[in-house]
Amino acid sequence: METIIKGFLGCFLLLLLTFSGYGLFSAAIDARNADAFLSDCVTRIESSDYAPSVINACQEDANQAGYELSVTGYKAQGSNRNTYGQATLLYEFKVPLLQIATERTVKTDLN
Repeated sequence: METIIKGFLGCFLLLLLTFSGYGLFSAAIDARNADAFLSDCVTRIESSDYAPSVINACQEDANQAGYELSVTGYKAQGSNRNTYGQATLLYEFKVPLLQIATERTVKTDLN
């Protein structure tokens, strides 16, 4: 009888570990995808020399992907164009089995 209880308990704990591991793995992939999306947007914005149309296109792409992108550009003193800036991406980090859902941000500098 003791062996049966230990066997069922072992199977239950193994399933719990498997599904919680899968949830954490899925959350890590979502975080990596958000980081890669921001990196892609930064490359596009820097290549376009801070063109407002490209920034708007990146923000629309972010909204479609479920992210929120904000870009802040700064101008050098006496200049009319942006020379550097900061991009911030807000995304939801969630682990369904553990019922964890928080909003995380990724920030990067634009050169």
